Amino acid sequence: MKTPKDLLLPAFVLLAPHAIACDPPLASAAIVGELAQPALVCPGEMLSFDGSASTGVGGPITAYLWDFGDGASDTGMVVQHAFLEPGAYHVRLSVQQDTCVSLAPSALMVWVSPAPDFSVLASTVPSTICAGDTIYLNGETGTNAGHWSSLPSGADHWNDPPMFPDSDPAGFTNALTFTGFSPGEAVDSIDDITGICASLEHSYMGDLVIQITCPNGQSMLMHQQGGGGTYIGGANDGDEFNPIPGECWSYCWTPDTAWGTYAQNSEFGATPHVMLGGTPPRSALIPGDYSSVQPFTNLIGCPLNGPWTLSIYDLWAADNGYICDWWIDFAPGLSDSVIHFTPTIGFTDPDSAYWSGDGFVPNSENSSEGMAVPADLGLHAYSYTVTNNFGCTYDTTLTVQVAIIPVPVLISGDSTTCGNAHVLLSAPEGYDSYRWQYSYQTSQQLLVGPGTFTVTVTLGSCEAESEPFVVLATAPAETPAITQQDLLLVSSEALAYQWFLDDVPIDGAVDQTLEPVANGLYTVEITDANGCQAVSDSYPFTTLGIEATVGGGLLLHPQPARDVLLLSGARTGSAYRLFDLGGQLLLKGSVTGSPQQIRVEGLAPGFYVLELRQDQQGGRWPVIVE
Repeated sequence: MKTPKDLLLPAFVLLAPHAIACDPPLASAAIVGELAQPALVCPGEMLSFDGSASTGVGGPITAYLWDFGDGASDTGMVVQHAFLEPGAYHVRLSVQQDTCVSLAPSALMVWVSPAPDFSVLASTVPSTICAGDTIYLNGETGTNAGHWSSLPSGADHWNDPPMFPDSDPAGFTNALTFTGFSPGEAVDSIDDITGICASLEHSYMGDLVIQITCPNGQSMLMHQQGGGGTYIGGANDGDEFNPIPGECWSYCWTPDTAWGTYAQNSEFGATPHVMLGGTPPRSALIPGDYSSVQPFTNLIGCPLNGPWTLSIYDLWAADNGYICDWWIDFAPGLSDSVIHFTPTIGFTDPDSAYWSGDGFVPNSENSSEGMAVPADLGLHAYSYTVTNNFGCTYDTTLTVQVAIIPVPVLISGDSTTCGNAHVLLSAPEGYDSYRWQYSYQTSQQLLVGPGTFTVTVTLGSCEAESEPFVVLATAPAETPAITQQDLLLVSSEALAYQWFLDDVPIDGAVDQTLEPVANGLYTVEITDANGCQAVSDSYPFTTLGIEATVGGGLLLHPQPARDVLLLSGARTGSAYRLFDLGGQLLLKGSVTGSPQQIRVEGLAPGFYVLELRQDQQGGRWPVIVE
């Protein structure tokens, strides 16, 4: 296909300033099969353009030039062309008869359908469901039929939001430049602008001044400080030295809103309109429409074409703020030079909108609605197809994962606890979340006392409750007692034993009796029939070597002593004293013979020290009483 640059000179080569006067031919164009104007077509749809109705004076048309308005052109009485992008296209046909050219082209209008927006629809359907669950599908509530306008969108957006400069007289400025209006068109009424909007956040409303300036310098103040520490958006307060953007919320200034200014709707304003938001959570201005400080009449007379500038001044340094995007909404019928159109979709008509997919059952009165119960586990696709009044068909497919939680969900752990001791319960691994009954804990494991417990687990959107797990309380194990039989230590009876010497476990010492191999403090840990454990008191064992001469031919025996301790070999008249381990004197006397009897029947079982002094010398020796 040729372009206008290729065609203009050869097709109309005789169009020179001194061309011979003639009767110009009359151009007449039509779209084959399209009677209405504008023609409503789909992107890529091939159209036939017919210029055969064009007429000349006394002879045939000798050249045809088609300008399709999208940068392409063609020659020929009948030509084909497809428009690939949505939009409004002026198609013009000029004809030539010999040296004469039509004075005015024949014009056609073609509107090419924009695609519908299905983005919201995806958010209305869960990505994962449980086996047996029902999916509810509603295409109408999640589908925007699409819109096209010759006017630029009038918006600016930042993926990396800029921060308002603190205490900078220049402030933050950004301009939206419009060129799609007719020259000289201006704002005639406050109804010409339906909203000036921004998506932003700031942790102190009272810092800011916000203003809009139109191409000829007229301006309108939208916010003039005020509002104190009320947040704008989900602000991040606490980022003074390392600024981090919070969450931008969208606000508009409109000429007809019932709500007042930012300051009037702040936390302590005349009409508070706030909610908790931001970090840390505080009162934040609710997103929506608000009044400007100065009236929209300030903008009457502003040229529509040219730069419209948003200015934001952050007057104090302590708090920070960011802007994510901003835009201007002009009234749809503001200018005759602006073309805009919105296709329509018959959402309730099965010829215009319908779902398909495993197990889908449509609503008999609305084909865009229905439900489905997928039959099998795994991925299931559901397609929504619409056809608009342009005759264009579009579809989108949503995928749903059908999952299952293995049942039963079983808790593991000890089913008995000794007294009020705690046991550790464990839910199966591999789930997305855990929720224990009677507890705020959300971990896979939980320490509990006696009682009955369940845990609810989730996997995607699937949820299942475990089988009950009962923890029974049993009597705690009785503290074991150690006795000595000759050179053996004997524990009171239990199910299992573990002996310790000076708090260190003795390898292999797991019987009721133990033959000590060294002096020291012995304990035994027992396990009873309920699995409960207890540890004995320490038993001091010093018998090994105790019956040897303790010095100068002295002997102490028996060890341990029950009622009487015998001291042999001591000289008559020697003094003896018996102390407990705390140094308290318990007995004293003098040796009257050998062996000397020292009566200990009144002493508690345990470890003691005997002191003996003779001939200005003395010593101390351990004594065990049982």
